[in-house]
Amino acid sequence: DELNAVKNFSDPLRLDQASRFCFHLNRIPRLTQRLQCHEIAFSWHNTMATASMQLGILQSACDELHQAHKYMETVFAMILALGNYLNADSKWGKAYGFQLDTVQKLGAMKATKATQGSLLHVLTTLICENLPELLPLSQSWVAITAAAEFSLQQLLADVAQLDQQVTKLNNEFVRIKEGRENEGLDGVVETSKGPTTHPLQKRLDQFLRYAKPKMAHVRAISKSAEVNVAYIMGLFGEKLSLNSGEEGDSCRAFFGVVASFFRSLRVAADENSKRKKLQEKAVREAIDAKAKAERVEAKKRQQGKATDSPASSAPGTPQKQQAQSNNVPKENIFVSFHSTQEASTDAVVADFLNKKHSSVAMRTLSSAYGVVDKKKMLSTSLSRRDYSKVYSNASSASDLKDYSSPSTPRGGRLG
Repeated sequence: DELNAVKNFSDPLRLDQASRFCFHLNRIPRLTQRLQCHEIAFSWHNTMATASMQLGILQSACDELHQAHKYMETVFAMILALGNYLNADSKWGKAYGFQLDTVQKLGAMKATKATQGSLLHVLTTLICENLPELLPLSQSWVAITAAAEFSLQQLLADVAQLDQQVTKLNNEFVRIKEGRENEGLDGVVETSKGPTTHPLQKRLDQFLRYAKPKMAHVRAISKSAEVNVAYIMGLFGEKLSLNSGEEGDSCRAFFGVVASFFRSLRVAADENSKRKKLQEKAVREAIDAKAKAERVEAKKRQQGKATDSPASSAPGTPQKQQAQSNNVPKENIFVSFHSTQEASTDAVVADFLNKKHSSVAMRTLSSAYGVVDKKKMLSTSLSRRDYSKVYSNASSASDLKDYSSPSTPRGGRLG
């Protein structure tokens, strides 16, 4: 209303400063279009840079998933085999496939023991055994995670808006260049002084020289990205949908599921590794404890033997003496017995000869064996049987006294 009131004012000098500004601003032809051109020229570069970056990320994500597809076929076959095995006795067994979002439920199926993890940990173990290069390779697939952060639908809308802005600035540039910048303003058509005299025309010319080829390149990339995403999603059994309904952008959901699945696999692999180290540590500790217990038991047995050894040599322990005698080889028993008997027999003979009635013993022995000389008798080796003959007739000192008495006949026979 104020602009319309100032528009028909004849003397602007009578207006204050603010009203005078509105008066002169209202006399600029196509003011709204010119302001829009300046706004687009200032913001277009940042928007184009963001769109180009997102398109590059999307293209890299498609390349990474195309590289991972040969591994993912094996992984999905493992998941299908595990599911059919668990559901073998139900109507869900013998399935031919599954939806992609099923991989998000693997971690929710826990084992009966908390230490065994979940079905995801079992799958990770199978992957590490059969595809050991998959998990390290997935760490380099950063574009898949980044592609889940934005919407392809919004990205294509931004590219289309950038294209419309370039078209709008190009139309304004052509209008100024042809001298039709005041066309449609109160039905008056004024010609410009020349194509190089208008300041906006120069600004638009510089902008369009850069924006047109850039826009053509981005437009081609966006179409290629859309085709590649649809192809990659088709490999995984998904369909690209850019509707803004309840399903939303299927591209964003697809990359989100895949990125979350790879991240869950890496986390499960780390947990399996930690669990394996703890189990190995527990086994080592059990082995060390068993070895220590065996050493302690062996030491106790040795100490028990050392304690029992003095008692075994003391008299009155027939069982231990018998056990020790059993340890002597059989061939040494008779040799030891014979030497012992000879030593004891010689001692008995020597003692017998030194007794008081040695003369009677000499006569008795001489009559029995014909031995007269005492020295010769001592040097003679008598057997146990010979001495038994002597002791059978003279077993005591009283018997010897009877032999020496006058009433006893001499030369009596012993034995």
